[in-house]
Amino acid sequence: MRSDDRAGLEVCRRLKRLGIRSQARMIECEFGLETCVDRIADERPKRLVVVDAVLTTEGSEAGEVIIAKLEDVVEGFLATTHNVPLSMMVKYLRALGCCEEVYVLGVVAKNLDFGEELSPEVMKGVEKLVNVLAEALSSCSEDRVG
Repeated sequence: MRSDDRAGLEVCRRLKRLGIRSQARMIECEFGLETCVDRIADERPKRLVVVDAVLTTEGSEAGEVIIAKLEDVVEGFLATTHNVPLSMMVKYLRALGCCEEVYVLGVVAKNLDFGEELSPEVMKGVEKLVNVLAEALSSCSEDRVG
């Protein structure tokens, strides 16, 4: 794995450890979203939020958290760090009748060299994103569904 490329996995794993009960489903895609397309299709979500390490040409700093619609990713100011384009996977999922809305929550990567450690800047971004998502997921918990 490439160091900061683990940002999305780290967010997912930390959220799972918090044990938040929510209507939202988390699918951990350790080897890229492309390896989880079938699991996502089985869930048939209307909204898909992809949490990943990202690269940007907009002058963002490492560790910064970016929220974007799929269209912004496709237009090229933002790219995920995987080989199969997100737009291609979403096109497939939409053909299966799901993922009407797609958002990317990205943590801007600093170091994509081979390794297991997140850079300190990206770790701070991960912590910030976990806190925000934990609060959001808690507010739509199953306990509040009536």
